Amino acid sequence: MRVAAGLKVVAGGVLLLTLDALLSIGKRNEIAELNAAIKKHEDKLHSLSRTEVSLSDELAQFEKRQTDLNADIKKSSQALHQKRPPRAAPTNSNSNPKAQSQDKSPLAWPTPRPAEGFDINRVVMGPKFCSAPPPKNKLPKFLFVAGVEGSGHHALLPVWAALEQHVKVKLIVYDQLFHSLGIENHASYHYSSIRPEVHKEHMRAVFEQAAKDNAIVIDAQNSFPMGKGAGSLAHPDVQMMLDLDGVLFDLRVIVLQRDPATATLSAVRRFHDDSEYTYKTHEFQARVVTESLAHLNNIVPLLPCGKYAIIHFEDYVAKPIRFIGPLARLLGVPKLYLQSAFSKVHKNQAKVETKEQLQQRAELNEYFAFQQYLWPLLAPRR
Repeated sequence: MRVAAGLKVVAGGVLLLTLDALLSIGKRNEIAELNAAIKKHEDKLHSLSRTEVSLSDELAQFEKRQTDLNADIKKSSQALHQKRPPRAAPTNSNSNPKAQSQDKSPLAWPTPRPAEGFDINRVVMGPKFCSAPPPKNKLPKFLFVAGVEGSGHHALLPVWAALEQHVKVKLIVYDQLFHSLGIENHASYHYSSIRPEVHKEHMRAVFEQAAKDNAIVIDAQNSFPMGKGAGSLAHPDVQMMLDLDGVLFDLRVIVLQRDPATATLSAVRRFHDDSEYTYKTHEFQARVVTESLAHLNNIVPLLPCGKYAIIHFEDYVAKPIRFIGPLARLLGVPKLYLQSAFSKVHKNQAKVETKEQLQQRAELNEYFAFQQYLWPLLAPRR
């Protein structure tokens, strides 16, 4: 009996030792796993620290570019107030008849000075690298594309189509009848009303519905100006849009710029077979373009930081891929949403111009070389 009891005690001790050993092994394994997890997190923390340093360096570079760009904008704005070079005085026929016979033109254009403007891909996000402040309330984004007729609004259509694959989009379409009668389907134009409260009420329905649908509203088809009747004199009222930014919508603006002579000829060519547009000669349209670009030039400094982009059409169709980032930042969407669109952007084949059109282009180039001092912020660097 005593032997049996002793064996039981020994067996119990062995069992306890075995259990203790097993628990120790389990604890060691658990500790090893915890150490491995700690090591993994430490490695991740080191990686994040390196990324933070890299981003800090990149941010410093962006801030330097922003400072340089602000200086460029200030310099360009000051050019607006500088005295424009005078035209040459008319030739006095009594003082020098021989000179008059050699120069039949009574007025000579001055040699144009290079206008100041934006470079670096000519993509600017006011200043180039900054973030748009979030609206106080959750409001639908409203993207307005401001560009003279013929500046290439159609080239952005693939971007809106790609965007529609991922988010809801409400496109404001061009309506010839509304334009002609001075009625705009969302009242973003000057002729809608000069009273802010009326203007606001005209726009309210579109954006209240967009808020319900969680949609982005895009007006990218109404040129500036375009059409006949009231439409031929109408400018988008970006000033009133700015007043409603943060009230009805979260405003974004793309200023679409193109060689003014090419834009003018494109606008004239579009309606040359329509008897109702016989007034739309290259000279008439050149005046319209001049007024519109001067108007846009005054708008640009008013646009909030991070809420606008200036896109030069010729650069856009030549190398569209470089515009994916700026447009994605402007819209606040991932770049992936827009990538499919840019494979569809391409240069149109150059149209063969007649002798008359070549003469018109030469006249327009000379005219705009002189008038470009009215829009120094939009004139490309030479």
